[in-house]
Amino acid sequence: MLQELVAPHTMWFYDFQWQSVGSKHGLQSKLSRITRIPPDVHLHETPLSSVLVTQRLSWAAGRETTRVEDQAYCLLGIFDVNMPLLYREESKAFRRLQ
Repeated sequence: MLQELVAPHTMWFYDFQWQSVGSKHGLQSKLSRITRIPPDVHLHETPLSSVLVTQRLSWAAGRETTRVEDQAYCLLGIFDVNMPLLYREESKAFRRLQ
């Protein structure tokens, strides 16, 4: 989920054999290129609340999820929204988020 990438100040990444690939700080350029989330947001130099809603929505564009409703649920932390997760609601989740 998106908020798990943005929220922690410190994060380490591992490959499939549990070998360390690097830290959130050290992999910043790759993370920003892949996620389209600016480095200053990842590094907590710019608060999420100051980033345009349209830009935050764009971070989820093209993201593949197992369940349709997870496309909306991955945005909850990015928009500081608390709503119940109702699996099997599919596209209704995004309408509720809006």
